[in-house]
Amino acid sequence: MRNSTFLGYLAEVTGRKDFKCASQQALVPVSRQLGNMKNIGAFTGIASTLYVTNHLSRLWKNDYLLQSFLQEQTHTLKEMIPKDERLDMIGGVAGCSIVLLQLYEQLKDPKLLELAKQCGDRLLQTVQRMQQGMGWKVLVSEKPLAGFSHGVSGMAWTLFKLTNVTGNKNYQLVAEQALTFERTLFSRKHLNWYDLRMFNGKSNLERGVMPVAWCHGAPGIALSRLLISPYKNDSFIQKEIEVGIATTLQRGFGINHSLCHGDLGNLDILIFAANQLNDNKLVQTVNDYSQSILQDIKNRGWVTGLHTINNESPSLMLGLAGIGMGLLKIWSPNYIPSILRLQAPAV
Repeated sequence: MRNSTFLGYLAEVTGRKDFKCASQQALVPVSRQLGNMKNIGAFTGIASTLYVTNHLSRLWKNDYLLQSFLQEQTHTLKEMIPKDERLDMIGGVAGCSIVLLQLYEQLKDPKLLELAKQCGDRLLQTVQRMQQGMGWKVLVSEKPLAGFSHGVSGMAWTLFKLTNVTGNKNYQLVAEQALTFERTLFSRKHLNWYDLRMFNGKSNLERGVMPVAWCHGAPGIALSRLLISPYKNDSFIQKEIEVGIATTLQRGFGINHSLCHGDLGNLDILIFAANQLNDNKLVQTVNDYSQSILQDIKNRGWVTGLHTINNESPSLMLGLAGIGMGLLKIWSPNYIPSILRLQAPAV
């Protein structure tokens, strides 16, 4: 489904009708399977279909496309949100709420705001008290995690944004507690955040593995702080942005080219940071890193984010569609949306 986004934007910037046709065809099987979707998330579930169709409806000037998906899915979301156990940005209420708030700001439909608030209320219902702060147990981990994709960074951003739109301070109070918990997982030695996910009975913390990616680690946490800063911008937030950017620059490149945990995902975050901070030096650094990535792709070919030998996946977050989207972002950073922060259409 999300491959349609890449193909749609590729068609728009190249003028090639075959890319547009492929984008349209990629929507067909998804529209047939909507009733079988098991989660509501912004990257793997119902909200993902709304995010994609919003972009494509704007590109193609076809409002019916989005409205048809919305009409079919709003009732389903109302039933699924109170039962959600994934909770996070990928498959749960955190990411779903961001998409719904974006659509509410665009369409001004109060039903969308009510659904977004239901997502926020689900986060309040499921949050757990930790020794310091609060966190959420998600399906991919027995312990609450740091980070953007499955961790408290993404959920905190959602709650701050909900507070801004609704005025409900309860969301912000929990968001601040989530940041307090996440700070307990920061390593001053490594200038990164510990990853508590378990693999074969052993955590990445025990293995000494500290990812530097959008999904887990400093880049995604820096992104969350940049997104939170319009709502709360204290010295802790500023320092975490600085540390996150520095660690990303130092250790966030050279592994693969994917959006989820590769060079183009980390570059996307740095593009946003340079713009938000009005940092001309970082702009030049981003340009230099862009050229290095392009040269690496020329030398090695594209390397996806799958840990297999034959790894030419077509997917958006891990594979070729995401690599293509990242390359388009280099070409036109102001026009091509950032999937990683669920950016709204520019058209």
